[in-house]
Amino acid sequence: MKRLTEKHISKTLTFRKKISKRLGRKAFEDWPIYPGELRFHNEEAMFEYFHPRQKLLADLWRKGKLEEAEELGEKMIRQGFKYPTVFTILALIYRKQKRYLKEAEVLKKGMQAQIDMGNSKSVYRDFERRLRKITRFQADLD
Repeated sequence: MKRLTEKHISKTLTFRKKISKRLGRKAFEDWPIYPGELRFHNEEAMFEYFHPRQKLLADLWRKGKLEEAEELGEKMIRQGFKYPTVFTILALIYRKQKRYLKEAEVLKKGMQAQIDMGNSKSVYRDFERRLRKITRFQADLD
């Protein structure tokens, strides 16, 4: 893998800031950091750390290893993973296990993560729609 120089990283960050502004997305430096989260010097470093774990999470889900996938997904969220994939997979796991309150909790965290990132409104709306569906379903069960 090619080693990045400080100059390259600086250019990349500048480019990403411009793109983020154009897309209405917050710059990486503006994302809030919560207690217990890992700290990364840029978005690329965070991506390089979490991408293999994200692939592993998806593989565990596909193979039906739900306990392992749940454990990995929760750890990723505690460490500060903010991309929607992990929230989606965890919500699917909880739905399959009929743990609707946990599913709602994960979707709420996912919605907050999308706000923190300034990510696409469509992802937020999808989480919001699924949360409403769970709420209605819970009301029907009660």
